[in-house]
Amino acid sequence: SYGCNRFFGEYDLNGMALKFGPIGATKRACPDLEEGVETEFFKALDATRRWRIVDGTLELLNGDLVLARLHPYQGS
Repeated sequence: SYGCNRFFGEYDLNGMALKFGPIGATKRACPDLEEGVETEFFKALDATRRWRIVDGTLELLNGDLVLARLHPYQGS
């Protein structure tokens, strides 16, 4: 399992331009997560300005800086 909180929000997609926000989340305690993982993910979403797909992986970008790489869920 990768956490217990749910998050939600809006996004604006215009071609390769992408902006998230505002993002909200539940506030459950998630002992399985490393401290700060969710906070860092939300910071990445907030800073995202564009996207691309490389070898089946979604990359969230700010300029040329890769903020996050999201891989398809493979199941358990």
